[in-house]
Amino acid sequence: KHAAASVESYLTARKYDVLVPRAVDQINEMTKLQGEIKGAEDDPAYNLALALGADIYIVFAGVIYSANKVTLQLKAYETTTARLLGTETGYSAARPGPAEPLIEEAINNAIDKVLQRVSNYWQDDMKKGIQYKLIFKSLSGSLSEDVTDQISDLMDDAFSLSKENIVSDKTLDYNVWAKKSEFNKSSKIYRYFRDNMASVAKISQININKKLIILGVEPL
Repeated sequence: KHAAASVESYLTARKYDVLVPRAVDQINEMTKLQGEIKGAEDDPAYNLALALGADIYIVFAGVIYSANKVTLQLKAYETTTARLLGTETGYSAARPGPAEPLIEEAINNAIDKVLQRVSNYWQDDMKKGIQYKLIFKSLSGSLSEDVTDQISDLMDDAFSLSKENIVSDKTLDYNVWAKKSEFNKSSKIYRYFRDNMASVAKISQININKKLIILGVEPL
């Protein structure tokens, strides 16, 4: 708990927007969304970051306190793809006393290096566009080829880059990179598919936030 508080304090002091998953309703939302997100059901941190709309999530790989010294590992991931952006091990000096100051020292030793890696990623990746996790789920049976072909064509027309993760008869799962000038809000992506799919299917919102868009598909 003290390690998490130390990371939160460090990030907020440097003007990062920090989302801390303490509320029970956030945990419940994560559990609900785990059934919707394919490919990462075994990683609750990934699912929670998506549910909260975070760009990056940071986890502790381990905190070891022995011989009056703390060693810990920090890992930063990209939320939409769960890609590892940086990992660093932090160390405190060895000295007697309570663990809390040693934990803070070890975190400070690691987090600057992790954040530099994240900053480098942002600078490179923003050239591609804004990333979203985009999932289409059938609300009534299997999706026809007409519907899936229409979605595929619209994906090509709308986004500068897209990655196909899952394609099944009931679920289509993508990562997409959208131009900020056209899709600076996730709700605009929903409206784009709703309007352009109107002739073949009804598109509805299941979940929409900053990074995660889950749309229901009901063929006409």
